[in-house]
Amino acid sequence: MEKIPQGFYTLTYRFRILNGEEQIFEKTKDLYNQLASFFLKIYFETPSLGQVPAGRLLREMEKMVVPARGCRSAPVEFPFGKVPSYFRRAAVNGAIAAARQMENRGAKWSGMLLQMAPVFYKDYK
Repeated sequence: MEKIPQGFYTLTYRFRILNGEEQIFEKTKDLYNQLASFFLKIYFETPSLGQVPAGRLLREMEKMVVPARGCRSAPVEFPFGKVPSYFRRAAVNGAIAAARQMENRGAKWSGMLLQMAPVFYKDYK
């Protein structure tokens, strides 16, 4: 009987980037890292967020910067203007993951800009 090897494999996709798109990707990455750093700062400056369950943390952080209907302003000013909600939420989730990782290691946030890879979504037409 033939022995079947066990293991795993990695599937890699390669995309062709057209001329001019490199700048778009770099600007998107910069904006993502600025957003994630902004939300990380909010997380560490608001001690009560450390007690919020993981399932509600995203919503609580969004409520701090996105004004509710009928309200004049949110408690924290959002300096980035209009940002698509999926992109903003991805940055919040990245900031939460970075904050939890820092807390587990016992590290303190020093105010530096995060360097994370943003999530890109393919547009289906």
